[in-house]
Amino acid sequence: MSAEPAERLRRRKVLFDIEAKVEKLQDHQLSASQLKNLKISVLPMVLDEKSDLKPTFFAACPSVPELDEFDLGEYPSAKTALQFDPSGDFVRPLDRAYALEDYLVHYTCRCENRKWLEGTPTPWSGGCVADYHPFKSLYQYSDPEFGALRLTDIAGKEHPHMKAVIYNNIEENEQEYFRGELLAILRLMFGQMKQRRFIQHMISPVLVFSLMGIQRARVIESYFDGENLILRSTGLYDFREKDVKGLKDFAGWWIGNPIGDTISV
Repeated sequence: MSAEPAERLRRRKVLFDIEAKVEKLQDHQLSASQLKNLKISVLPMVLDEKSDLKPTFFAACPSVPELDEFDLGEYPSAKTALQFDPSGDFVRPLDRAYALEDYLVHYTCRCENRKWLEGTPTPWSGGCVADYHPFKSLYQYSDPEFGALRLTDIAGKEHPHMKAVIYNNIEENEQEYFRGELLAILRLMFGQMKQRRFIQHMISPVLVFSLMGIQRARVIESYFDGENLILRSTGLYDFREKDVKGLKDFAGWWIGNPIGDTISV
Protein backbone atom coordinates (compact mmCIF):
# COMPACT_ATOMS: atom_id res chain seq x y z
CA MET A 1 0.00 0.00 0.00
CA SER A 2 1.39 3.42 -0.97
CA ALA A 3 2.28 5.86 1.77
CA GLU A 4 0.21 9.02 2.08
CA PRO A 5 1.92 11.98 0.36
CA ALA A 6 3.13 14.64 2.80
CA GLU A 7 1.09 17.34 1.05
CA ARG A 8 -2.08 15.31 1.41
CA LEU A 9 -1.45 14.80 5.12
CA ARG A 10 -0.93 18.55 5.53
CA ARG A 11 -4.22 19.22 3.77
CA ARG A 12 -6.07 16.80 6.03
CA LYS A 13 -4.65 18.54 9.10
CA VAL A 14 -5.81 21.95 7.87
CA LEU A 15 -9.31 20.60 7.17
CA PHE A 16 -9.36 18.99 10.62
CA ASP A 17 -8.52 22.37 12.16
CA ILE A 18 -11.21 24.19 10.17
CA GLU A 19 -13.86 21.62 11.16
CA ALA A 20 -12.91 21.91 14.84
CA LYS A 21 -13.28 25.70 14.73
CA VAL A 22 -16.63 25.56 12.93
CA GLU A 23 -17.95 22.98 15.41
CA LYS A 24 -17.21 25.36 18.32
CA LEU A 25 -19.05 28.30 16.78
CA GLN A 26 -22.07 29.69 18.62
CA ASP A 27 -23.33 31.51 15.52
CA HIS A 28 -25.44 29.41 13.18
CA GLN A 29 -25.37 31.87 10.28
CA LEU A 30 -22.05 33.20 9.03
CA SER A 31 -21.17 36.04 6.68
CA ALA A 32 -18.45 35.86 4.03
CA SER A 33 -16.15 37.98 6.24
CA GLN A 34 -16.62 35.58 9.17
CA LEU A 35 -15.90 32.64 6.88
CA LYS A 36 -12.72 34.30 5.61
CA ASN A 37 -11.33 34.26 9.15
CA LEU A 38 -11.88 30.48 9.14
CA LYS A 39 -9.97 30.00 5.84
CA ILE A 40 -13.24 29.58 3.93
CA SER A 41 -13.69 31.48 0.66
CA VAL A 42 -17.06 32.03 -1.02
CA LEU A 43 -17.36 32.25 -4.82
CA PRO A 44 -20.38 32.38 -7.15
CA MET A 45 -21.64 29.40 -9.15
CA VAL A 46 -24.46 28.76 -11.61
CA LEU A 47 -25.95 25.48 -12.82
CA ASP A 48 -25.38 26.18 -16.49
CA GLU A 49 -22.95 24.12 -18.56
CA LYS A 50 -22.43 27.06 -20.94
CA SER A 51 -21.31 29.41 -18.16
CA ASP A 52 -17.77 30.03 -16.93
CA LEU A 53 -19.27 29.84 -13.43
CA LYS A 54 -20.44 26.24 -13.75
CA PRO A 55 -19.24 23.64 -11.20
CA THR A 56 -15.57 22.69 -11.48
CA PHE A 57 -15.67 19.04 -10.42
CA PHE A 58 -19.21 18.01 -11.40
CA ALA A 59 -20.91 17.92 -14.79
CA ALA A 60 -24.62 17.93 -15.59
CA CYS A 61 -26.40 15.06 -17.30
CA PRO A 62 -26.85 16.26 -20.92
CA SER A 63 -30.41 14.91 -21.23
CA VAL A 64 -32.88 15.11 -18.37
CA PRO A 65 -36.43 13.82 -18.96
CA GLU A 66 -39.39 16.12 -18.52
CA LEU A 67 -41.37 16.03 -15.30
CA ASP A 68 -44.31 13.68 -15.73
CA GLU A 69 -47.07 14.86 -13.38
CA PHE A 70 -48.97 11.59 -13.74
CA ASP A 71 -45.86 9.55 -12.93
CA LEU A 72 -44.51 11.74 -10.12
CA GLY A 73 -47.75 12.74 -8.47
CA GLU A 74 -48.77 16.12 -7.13
CA TYR A 75 -46.03 18.63 -6.44
CA PRO A 76 -45.64 19.41 -2.69
CA SER A 77 -46.71 23.07 -2.91
CA ALA A 78 -45.90 25.11 0.20
CA LYS A 79 -49.04 27.18 -0.41
CA THR A 80 -51.19 24.05 -0.34
CA ALA A 81 -49.45 22.88 2.83
CA LEU A 82 -50.16 26.20 4.57
CA GLN A 83 -53.83 26.04 3.52
CA PHE A 84 -54.07 22.52 4.93
CA ASP A 85 -52.24 23.50 8.12
CA PRO A 86 -52.80 27.24 8.74
CA SER A 87 -51.37 26.95 12.26
CA GLY A 88 -48.01 26.08 10.72
CA ASP A 89 -47.39 23.23 13.15
CA PHE A 90 -46.24 20.98 10.30
CA VAL A 91 -44.80 23.60 7.99
CA ARG A 92 -41.38 23.98 9.55
CA PRO A 93 -38.37 24.22 7.21
CA LEU A 94 -37.59 20.62 8.18
CA ASP A 95 -41.06 19.38 7.19
CA ARG A 96 -40.93 21.14 3.83
CA ALA A 97 -37.39 19.82 3.20
CA TYR A 98 -38.64 16.26 3.61
CA ALA A 99 -41.58 16.92 1.27
CA LEU A 100 -39.39 18.48 -1.41
CA GLU A 101 -36.73 15.77 -1.12
CA ASP A 102 -39.36 13.05 -1.50
CA TYR A 103 -40.42 14.60 -4.81
CA LEU A 104 -36.80 15.01 -5.93
CA VAL A 105 -36.03 11.37 -5.10
CA HIS A 106 -38.85 10.15 -7.33
CA TYR A 107 -37.77 12.44 -10.16
CA THR A 108 -34.03 11.63 -10.02
CA CYS A 109 -34.77 7.89 -9.74
CA ARG A 110 -36.75 8.09 -12.96
CA CYS A 111 -33.88 9.98 -14.58
CA GLU A 112 -31.45 7.28 -13.45
CA ASN A 113 -33.75 4.51 -14.70
CA ARG A 114 -33.92 6.17 -18.11
CA LYS A 115 -30.10 6.36 -18.26
CA TRP A 116 -29.92 2.67 -17.38
CA LEU A 117 -32.41 1.76 -20.11
CA GLU A 118 -30.38 3.80 -22.60
CA GLY A 119 -27.29 1.76 -21.70
CA THR A 120 -25.50 4.69 -20.04
CA PRO A 121 -26.10 4.19 -16.30
CA THR A 122 -24.85 6.83 -13.88
CA PRO A 123 -21.73 5.90 -11.86
CA TRP A 124 -23.23 6.98 -8.55
CA SER A 125 -24.10 4.51 -5.80
CA GLY A 126 -27.64 3.90 -4.67
CA GLY A 127 -26.95 3.40 -0.97
CA CYS A 128 -28.76 5.00 1.94
CA VAL A 129 -27.31 7.51 4.41
CA ALA A 130 -26.65 4.76 6.97
CA ASP A 131 -24.27 3.05 4.52
CA TYR A 132 -21.75 5.89 4.84
CA HIS A 133 -19.29 6.60 7.61
CA PRO A 134 -18.26 10.26 7.56
CA PHE A 135 -15.70 11.79 9.89
CA LYS A 136 -18.37 12.73 12.46
CA SER A 137 -22.15 12.73 12.65
CA LEU A 138 -23.99 14.66 9.96
CA TYR A 139 -26.88 15.37 12.32
CA GLN A 140 -27.73 17.87 15.04
CA TYR A 141 -31.07 17.34 16.76
CA SER A 142 -30.96 20.41 19.00
CA ASP A 143 -32.21 23.69 17.57
CA PRO A 144 -31.45 24.58 14.82
CA GLU A 145 -31.62 21.00 13.59
CA PHE A 146 -29.66 19.90 10.53
CA GLY A 147 -28.83 16.64 8.81
CA ALA A 148 -28.43 14.63 5.60
CA LEU A 149 -31.34 13.24 3.59
CA ARG A 150 -29.36 11.53 0.83
CA LEU A 151 -25.71 10.71 0.07
CA THR A 152 -24.01 9.19 -2.94
CA ASP A 153 -20.46 8.46 -4.06
CA ILE A 154 -18.68 6.25 -6.61
CA ALA A 155 -17.18 2.80 -6.05
CA GLY A 156 -13.49 2.26 -6.72
CA LYS A 157 -10.51 4.56 -6.30
CA GLU A 158 -10.76 6.83 -9.34
CA HIS A 159 -13.27 9.40 -8.12
CA PRO A 160 -13.31 10.79 -4.53
CA HIS A 161 -16.30 12.99 -5.41
CA MET A 162 -19.41 12.95 -3.21
CA LYS A 163 -22.91 14.42 -3.38
CA ALA A 164 -25.42 15.06 -0.60
CA VAL A 165 -28.88 16.46 -0.01
CA ILE A 166 -28.88 18.22 3.36
CA TYR A 167 -31.39 20.26 5.34
CA ASN A 168 -31.22 23.04 7.91
CA ASN A 169 -34.29 23.74 10.03
CA ILE A 170 -33.72 27.46 9.72
CA GLU A 171 -35.07 30.34 7.62
CA GLU A 172 -33.32 30.97 4.31
CA ASN A 173 -30.59 33.60 4.07
CA GLU A 174 -28.89 34.16 0.73
CA GLN A 175 -26.16 36.40 2.16
CA GLU A 176 -24.95 34.01 4.85
CA TYR A 177 -24.01 30.34 5.18
CA PHE A 178 -25.10 27.96 7.89
CA ARG A 179 -22.92 26.23 10.42
CA GLY A 180 -24.83 23.04 9.58
CA GLU A 181 -23.92 23.36 5.90
CA LEU A 182 -20.24 23.79 6.73
CA LEU A 183 -20.11 20.86 9.15
CA ALA A 184 -21.81 18.54 6.67
CA ILE A 185 -19.40 19.57 3.90
CA LEU A 186 -16.28 19.30 6.05
CA ARG A 187 -17.24 15.97 7.60
CA LEU A 188 -18.08 14.40 4.26
CA MET A 189 -14.88 15.73 2.71
CA PHE A 190 -12.71 14.60 5.61
CA GLY A 191 -14.42 11.20 5.59
CA GLN A 192 -13.47 10.73 1.94
CA MET A 193 -9.89 11.80 2.60
CA LYS A 194 -9.57 9.24 5.40
CA GLN A 195 -10.18 6.37 2.99
CA ARG A 196 -7.08 4.52 1.80
CA ARG A 197 -8.55 3.99 -1.66
CA PHE A 198 -8.25 7.72 -2.29
CA ILE A 199 -4.70 8.11 -0.96
CA GLN A 200 -3.37 9.56 -4.23
CA HIS A 201 -6.12 12.18 -4.47
CA MET A 202 -5.37 15.64 -3.08
CA ILE A 203 -8.91 16.95 -3.54
CA SER A 204 -12.21 15.37 -2.46
CA PRO A 205 -14.94 17.54 -4.00
CA VAL A 206 -18.39 17.66 -2.39
CA LEU A 207 -21.59 18.90 -4.03
CA VAL A 208 -24.41 19.62 -1.59
CA PHE A 209 -28.03 20.38 -2.38
CA SER A 210 -28.94 22.43 0.67
CA LEU A 211 -32.64 22.74 1.62
CA MET A 212 -33.77 25.46 4.03
CA GLY A 213 -36.63 27.76 4.93
CA ILE A 214 -40.01 27.13 3.35
CA GLN A 215 -38.83 25.14 0.32
CA ARG A 216 -35.83 27.28 -0.60
CA ALA A 217 -32.60 25.64 -1.71
CA ARG A 218 -29.12 26.27 -3.06
CA VAL A 219 -26.34 24.12 -4.47
CA ILE A 220 -22.81 24.42 -3.08
CA GLU A 221 -19.71 22.89 -4.63
CA SER A 222 -16.86 22.66 -2.14
CA TYR A 223 -13.22 21.63 -2.31
CA PHE A 224 -9.96 22.45 -0.54
CA ASP A 225 -7.40 24.30 -2.67
CA GLY A 226 -4.47 23.75 -0.33
CA GLU A 227 -5.01 26.94 1.67
CA ASN A 228 -8.74 27.57 1.88
CA LEU A 229 -11.99 25.64 1.80
CA ILE A 230 -13.71 26.91 -1.35
CA LEU A 231 -17.51 27.26 -1.35
CA ARG A 232 -18.99 27.91 -4.78
CA SER A 233 -22.67 28.62 -4.31
CA THR A 234 -25.70 29.26 -6.48
CA GLY A 235 -28.28 31.78 -5.45
CA LEU A 236 -31.44 30.58 -3.72
CA TYR A 237 -33.98 28.55 -5.67
CA ASP A 238 -37.63 29.10 -4.74
CA PHE A 239 -39.46 25.76 -4.72
CA ARG A 240 -42.57 26.90 -2.83
CA GLU A 241 -44.36 26.34 -6.13
CA LYS A 242 -43.17 24.09 -8.94
CA ASP A 243 -40.11 25.52 -10.72
CA VAL A 244 -39.63 23.14 -13.65
CA LYS A 245 -36.27 24.57 -14.72
CA GLY A 246 -34.94 24.51 -11.16
CA LEU A 247 -36.05 20.92 -10.63
CA LYS A 248 -34.42 19.86 -13.91
CA ASP A 249 -31.22 21.69 -12.91
CA PHE A 250 -31.13 19.82 -9.60
CA ALA A 251 -31.81 16.46 -11.23
CA GLY A 252 -29.27 17.06 -13.99
CA TRP A 253 -26.44 17.84 -11.60
CA TRP A 254 -27.43 15.08 -9.19
CA ILE A 255 -27.05 12.33 -11.80
CA GLY A 256 -24.27 14.03 -13.81
CA ASN A 257 -20.73 12.64 -13.92
CA PRO A 258 -17.67 13.59 -11.85
CA ILE A 259 -15.02 15.62 -13.67
CA GLY A 260 -11.77 17.46 -12.95
CA ASP A 261 -8.25 16.64 -11.80
CA THR A 262 -8.26 15.64 -8.13
CA ILE A 263 -4.69 14.26 -8.06
CA SER A 264 -2.39 16.99 -9.40
CA VAL A 265 -1.83 20.15 -7.35
